[in-house]
Amino acid sequence: MAKLIPFDASIAMRLKAIDAARRARALPIGPERNELRQLALAYKALADNEAWLAGARAGARRRRMTRRAPPDEKP
Repeated sequence: MAKLIPFDASIAMRLKAIDAARRARALPIGPERNELRQLALAYKALADNEAWLAGARAGARRRRMTRRAPPDEKP
């Protein structure tokens, strides 16, 4: 069975988006207002992203950190 998405998390993100949008509308035009509008859009995008809400990581692979020898150096 597929992992269910927590409905509360989606609603919480949507409420944060609404709050940020309302606060943005209350400000005069400028950089602070733009930041809040971008924040509202980001919250809305997260609320619509089912994989993120479910805790899935998209294509995140860890690479092994090894020291590479420069081409002229002998191992």
